[in-house]
Amino acid sequence: MRRVLVVGLLGAALGGRAVAQSAPGPLISVVGEATVERKPDLVTFTMGVVAKAATIETARAAAAAKMAAALRSLEKAGVKRTEIETSEFSVSRVWDPTVGPLVRGRHAGAARYRVSNTLSVSTARVAEAGHIVDTALRAGLNDVYGPSYRLKDKASAQREALAAAFGDAKAKAIELVAAAGRRIGAAYRITESGASEPGFAGETNYASNSFANLYRASGAPYNTAMVSGKVEVTANVSVSFMME
Repeated sequence: MRRVLVVGLLGAALGGRAVAQSAPGPLISVVGEATVERKPDLVTFTMGVVAKAATIETARAAAAAKMAAALRSLEKAGVKRTEIETSEFSVSRVWDPTVGPLVRGRHAGAARYRVSNTLSVSTARVAEAGHIVDTALRAGLNDVYGPSYRLKDKASAQREALAAAFGDAKAKAIELVAAAGRRIGAAYRITESGASEPGFAGETNYASNSFANLYRASGAPYNTAMVSGKVEVTANVSVSFMME
């Protein structure tokens, strides 16, 4: 988002003056940047089940049973139904080279049906992210991606970052103008480049079909550790100040 304000000052919060229509004198233009760090209070996962079978109905029934079990388990783990939504459901015909009659020591392969049912789980239980993943695996989900950490109130962090970016621009202008033996006046033009919340680089696939099956068969304890870190919100503004 890019917004341009032509003002005497940036609204009442910054001192408030009448809108200036033309620059009364020389200007100095600077760029300000600021980053605000917040502890994330939302974590999002993509969780699903993939089932393959010789018929659509068999694959669908297998996927449905695992998904129903997963929903019950996630609720028991404290994830609310309002924090869960179906994001994708698909049925496709695929070629499976691991089945079919043996030909010269290798399977000939056969057409099978693939049913995929995927959830988007976005919860405030950030500290329990690892437990949520474990719960999904234990219930039979075999396609889990995440985590993605976010903020519930991103707007307040963006406003804080924008105000700090303006302060950074003003400090630069004061220093530069002082070196020239002058003083800065009111802000004449402000261009907001926007405030962004960078996403975490990449996502991790926590479960493949074979991995989930191996885990359930082993019965071994499984505790996934996850660290949320911080979410950074960065803002950039270009400001032109009048010089006195």
